[in-house]
Amino acid sequence: AQLPASVLDFGCGTGVLAILAARMGVEEVYAVDIEEASFENTHENAVVNDTPGIKVFRGSLEEVPERAFSLILANINRARSPPERERTGARACASSNKKSLR
Repeated sequence: AQLPASVLDFGCGTGVLAILAARMGVEEVYAVDIEEASFENTHENAVVNDTPGIKVFRGSLEEVPERAFSLILANINRARSPPERERTGARACASSNKKSLR
């Protein structure tokens, strides 16, 4: 299957979807989240997972440069409030060598 040319991870949280896209070889990967903790976490996880080229933005969609994306990904859970997400912590695995995302 052919990879998309560009991906937007909308509501990126830990950045796991953006990191997976970058590790699969997608050339242009963007991520955005309204929460400061998610913005910082995505930056940190991108470096830890050797995907520093991900363009990360804090805020709403308006913060992302206007352009067309080949694929938009979102894994948003509205059932829990932001403080609860911070307490429980999100963990995921984005690579075969089991690097943990915080």
